[in-house]
Amino acid sequence: MDETKSRVDGIKAEVEQTSKLVAIEKEKTQILIDEVEEETAKANIEEEAAAIIAEKTKVIKDAADLKKADVDRALAAAIPAMENARNAVAGLSKDAIGVMKGFANPPLGVPEVGRAVFILRGEYNPKKSEWPMV
Repeated sequence: MDETKSRVDGIKAEVEQTSKLVAIEKEKTQILIDEVEEETAKANIEEEAAAIIAEKTKVIKDAADLKKADVDRALAAAIPAMENARNAVAGLSKDAIGVMKGFANPPLGVPEVGRAVFILRGEYNPKKSEWPMV
């Protein structure tokens, strides 16, 4: 009987020791679970912020795409007009340009038209922006 009691006491001691180790591991596990939950909460907040930024970015991109489409349409319409203007200017004689340049005090709008003519002819000198421009 003493031997059985001794074995039971040994088993009780082992159980107590194992219970203490299990309790320590349980505490460590709970600490890890708490850390994971905290990091998950932080990640969820960051994910929500990223989703908001992504939505704002999409709105900005969509607006930019619409603006680009408008600009592309305007450019497509302007290119033929620019080519027509270039062709019209190419037909101007040197005498006609000389008459325009000969104005000492040109009528309103003539300097702007002159500047456009010289730009289209490739003769515009940006360093000489006063009348006559070229």
